[in-house]
Amino acid sequence: MSGCRARFALLALTLVTAISGPAVAQERRPDLAGMWSDPPFTALDSFCYFFCTDAGLDYLEGLLDDPANDERPYPEISAEARSTSKTSISVPA
Repeated sequence: MSGCRARFALLALTLVTAISGPAVAQERRPDLAGMWSDPPFTALDSFCYFFCTDAGLDYLEGLLDDPANDERPYPEISAEARSTSKTSISVPA
């Protein structure tokens, strides 16, 4: 019995030694600088959150580029573009 235990202990010690890798220090700390989340959404990304059409997206981009709309709030401009987007969807007959 004691010979069996000694063999088992030797086998276990051999396996533990073989499985464990050599202990070496890490060379340096990883560089964690930078953005770790998704970049912030743009006005066009927010407009296309659920769905959008190319016509509505182009219309919104035109509204945002027009200096006359600088004083208008984004929800108002987006609503106007969304209504244009809805009318540009073709519905099969």
